[in-house]
Amino acid sequence: MKAASDRLHGMSPEMPSTPSSLTDKVRTFALDGATASAAFLRGTCVFISETGTALFPGADRTLALHDGVVLCAAGDGQRLVTGGDDGKVMEMLASGEAKTIATQNGRWIDRIALGPDGAVAYSAGKIAHMVPAKGEV
Repeated sequence: MKAASDRLHGMSPEMPSTPSSLTDKVRTFALDGATASAAFLRGTCVFISETGTALFPGADRTLALHDGVVLCAAGDGQRLVTGGDDGKVMEMLASGEAKTIATQNGRWIDRIALGPDGAVAYSAGKIAHMVPAKGEV
């Protein structure tokens, strides 16, 4: 009878005495510098430091992407594309592979957008560029 009475009053004998907190579920990572971007690649958390390095805190590994400051980034869960003051547009895949997909010597990359099937649009100063999807002309 007591259990039924407890349920009627919003109490349950199975409830923990201390309420659960969202902060108990948050994982915290100490990074060496400021973060320019954060993304997920196939469920793996990736932080992009403003100094151009991708940090995979759960796997304790890093990957150099830029020789300078990262200015912009865009991701779609399968890839993360970054632009930096070194004039490079870099693409990093969930596997950890990275490649340069465009270079603008003497310019920095301001903005990046991802399109369908692998297309990438970016700007360097007052000039916009589009790298078509693989296989397109």
